[in-house]
Amino acid sequence: MTVSRIQNRAESAGTPGSALRVLLLVDHLRENGGLRVTIDLMERLRAIGIQADLFVLQRVGGEPTLPLDPQLPVRYATDARRQLRAALPAGLVRLVALAGGYDVIVSASEIGYSLLLGRLAARLRRRPYLVLVQAPLVGAIAAWTPRGLQALTRHVHGSVDASICVSHGLVPDILATGLPPERVHVVDVGVDVDRVRELGRQVADPPRPVARYLVGVGRLTEQKGFDLLIRAHAKVVDRGHHHRLIIVGEGADRAALTELARRLGVSDTVGFTGFVPNPHWLIAGADLFVLSSRREGSGGLVLVEALSHGVPVVAADCVSGPRDILADGRFGALVPADDVEALADAIAAHLADPAPLRERAEHGPARAREYDPARTAQRFAEIAGQLAARSEDG
Repeated sequence: MTVSRIQNRAESAGTPGSALRVLLLVDHLRENGGLRVTIDLMERLRAIGIQADLFVLQRVGGEPTLPLDPQLPVRYATDARRQLRAALPAGLVRLVALAGGYDVIVSASEIGYSLLLGRLAARLRRRPYLVLVQAPLVGAIAAWTPRGLQALTRHVHGSVDASICVSHGLVPDILATGLPPERVHVVDVGVDVDRVRELGRQVADPPRPVARYLVGVGRLTEQKGFDLLIRAHAKVVDRGHHHRLIIVGEGADRAALTELARRLGVSDTVGFTGFVPNPHWLIAGADLFVLSSRREGSGGLVLVEALSHGVPVVAADCVSGPRDILADGRFGALVPADDVEALADAIAAHLADPAPLRERAEHGPARAREYDPARTAQRFAEIAGQLAARSEDG
């Protein structure tokens, strides 16, 4: 089924010849890169005529959540804020009731309760089930999935109708679940480069440091490797390269990272901003953007955003994505993942002679434009449309 055929279908849902309707499932609306990908995809699907709605399992309060366009259709599992597990029974009932009105059910994450409930609801309502994989499955299961649900999560991945991975490096974990290769697709995700560059020109809080500075952006969790970045920063300071390190983001490891900076004697040169609505102001003005992650999905959307700003980049060569995005180092420096010494050497080399990475960074915006989110939505719509067509034919 082509996108043009999907767009020309009639208004009623769930019947042959109708407009394609897709229900995207998420656990919550806490700010993170994967959720930003999902919301951008939802908006772009709607722009090309797809009825894309969002189902949120848990209402959260007292912490940063992703701001949404009030025009976007969002359906919640419950009308009250509850712990995630407490929301599950009502969530399943409401999801099963809703699922019948859509042609394809989509889990927007490779893990989580919404992934599991979505599989059950899709099966009960005989709807195709698609999973958007945004992080390495093995690592995500080990880090974030309760032990009692790990086998079930792997089983779900091995039985879905289609899996869309946001980078080639994510495919082996999915194939290892037993999912047939013909059901696995790779679709790159990207950013609106012009919008990102405009945000980088908007003066925002917190102010940029006067001194030269490095910046890292992401959730303060083990996956993002900010402990490695702080250790590398301390080594570079010890070598006499004076600079500041700004870490943008919030997360469970903030207290531990703050204590690490104190123990290493660099508390006065490491700044934690917490959640920042517009981090692009800080990224665009940085002397160097550093991605220190132990593992990533697409290499981190923020890496593409840094390229959009033309900022020099040093990235860990982790699974998966940074090597692909930086084209084996043509657009930034790659260092071995989980290697403090290598990271410190790359940072020190740039501070001593910034010309090589600045030259590569000049081509960053053009590289970022190759990751076109509009093309992502088109390809996603084609895959979802094919699933819907096969379901109708079956």
